[in-house]
Amino acid sequence: MVLPSRPQNEDHAWLRAWDDYEFHSLKLTRHHTTGVGHIAYRASSEAALMRRVAAIEASNYEVIGWVDDDQGHGRAFRFADPFGHIFEIYYDTVRCR
Repeated sequence: MVLPSRPQNEDHAWLRAWDDYEFHSLKLTRHHTTGVGHIAYRASSEAALMRRVAAIEASNYEVIGWVDDDQGHGRAFRFADPFGHIFEIYYDTVRCR
């Protein structure tokens, strides 16, 4: 994964909490209005990720599918809850030192 040399660019700023080991905890994106684009959770293992994916696919949630377009973590499984909120679950992550 290629990380930006700075934790921001023209459209995004990646922030993390004190002592956080991941590349970012919060990604801010330039937009014409306020809101949450999506919420992402890290699974405890690749196997746990695949179990959650199977459960989501068997549910009534809207499945968006696999995406691999975000800084700081690998591919993620994206879905929407019954209220239309977008979520992702991923496992592979970039660790900061």
